[in-house]
Amino acid sequence: MNLFQTPLANDIDATNEKSKYDTQVKKVLANKIILAWILKYTMKEFKVMDISDIEKCIEGKIEIAAIPIEPGLTNLSVITGETNENAVPNEGKVTFDIRFFVILPDGECTKIIVNVEAQKDSEPGYDIVTRAIFYCARLLSAQLDQEFTNKTDDKRKYDNVKKVYSIWICMDLRMDTKDSIVEYRIVPNILFDGHKERATKEHRYDLLSAVMINLGGNHMVSKNELVNMLTTLLSSEITKEEKKQKLHKDYHIPMTIEFEQEVDEMCNLSGYVERQGEIRGREDLIKLYSWLQEQERSDEANEIMKLGNEELRSKLWMEYTEETR
Repeated sequence: MNLFQTPLANDIDATNEKSKYDTQVKKVLANKIILAWILKYTMKEFKVMDISDIEKCIEGKIEIAAIPIEPGLTNLSVITGETNENAVPNEGKVTFDIRFFVILPDGECTKIIVNVEAQKDSEPGYDIVTRAIFYCARLLSAQLDQEFTNKTDDKRKYDNVKKVYSIWICMDLRMDTKDSIVEYRIVPNILFDGHKERATKEHRYDLLSAVMINLGGNHMVSKNELVNMLTTLLSSEITKEEKKQKLHKDYHIPMTIEFEQEVDEMCNLSGYVERQGEIRGREDLIKLYSWLQEQERSDEANEIMKLGNEELRSKLWMEYTEETR
């Protein structure tokens, strides 16, 4: 039987390669030196520490595994560095891309649980921040009977809950959200206090932080070193040799044999996925152009065909999908 490469077959191939690419991105980000860079610029606990010292705080091996996020299932295994995923209808995989813990050199060996996410589609139809907060909630609740208990004879109980971070690397962004790092956390808001002179008790309310790292895009240079480093690492427009040279020279990231191989594989897969995206992109552009002409919006139709009008294309594409849905 002869098999023809139909559009469906092409989509299946592209999806398979995209899945491989997404997995490879996670493997590259899971290198301890990359994680150390991320921690330094997103966690207040590491702000003044050197990258090399932060690396030493990352406990255990960062592994790829498969642990469901659903309540009652996430904490079936001890929390170590691991990738956790579970299928959800209409949303593909809900994924803890990378999950690990750090031990602070504070004399108390304070433990913090960290989740790092690589988010290509930063506008999937819902607010990514709410998803990040949900991940924080799951990282907290999954600690029951792992890090703390609620048993009557346990005097400390919830005092043993460990702080959690969910850190999201967002790549595909609108211009007004690019090049920024934003943290969402719990802070007290005193609605009434009739005893202002009383001693303030130290509470452990600061137990979760969702951090969004909004990259600047292939050509944008940021004043923030982490944004620049991650943009270089994940860029689809830099050759793998240029990428490795820049990471080593500008960010002092050692090119070990293993890390070089992981970057090479990511770049190779990125090239294939990017080519498939360009093909689909041209098809979408033609659809949008034709629709605008039908709407008697010739000026806008002509504008989107010019180079450098990506922001206008994105805006009008959202309008097109809403109207034709």
